[in-house]
Amino acid sequence: MHPIVLNRRSLFLYLLVWIPSCCYCWWDISPRRRVGLCCSVHPGLAVICLAPFYMCRAIPFDRTVVWRLVGSHLLAAMAATGMVLAGVNLVALELERFLPGLAGHTIPVMPLLALFGILIYLLSVALHYTWLAIESSRRAEVLARDAELKALKAQINPHFLFNSLNSISALTSIDAAPRP
Repeated sequence: MHPIVLNRRSLFLYLLVWIPSCCYCWWDISPRRRVGLCCSVHPGLAVICLAPFYMCRAIPFDRTVVWRLVGSHLLAAMAATGMVLAGVNLVALELERFLPGLAGHTIPVMPLLALFGILIYLLSVALHYTWLAIESSRRAEVLARDAELKALKAQINPHFLFNSLNSISALTSIDAAPRP
């Protein structure tokens, strides 16, 4: 499961980031229609921006040919954006009962929404690769620290054993006679 979804705090912060993005929407329409459009567009965009996590893990940035990397992510961006646009159409048609004329405002901006969706998806891909690189770096630091600790323990253990045995032998040779 996606790490953002596992933690309530990070999920709340993630959803909080999407609120300001609703403010840019279609300033030339009424606030009620703007809210209707934002409610139909932004949940879909928020969901598809979590999807690249799995592709980024499956297609490592440093071990994949560039054309395969770009092609895979562009194809996924177009597919995800197409699903969001289909959802936007369905929600806009459903909200048409409450906000007349909403579907009429949605159709002209579909090409802009498609471009915006693809760009948001690709930005999410870049952020996921960055996040995965940071996590990999943290894991490497922990492994390096563990290896260093094991090396120190390996150096200390023989010395401890040698010193213990040396102390025992020194004590036995000094006080060899039993006491009455």
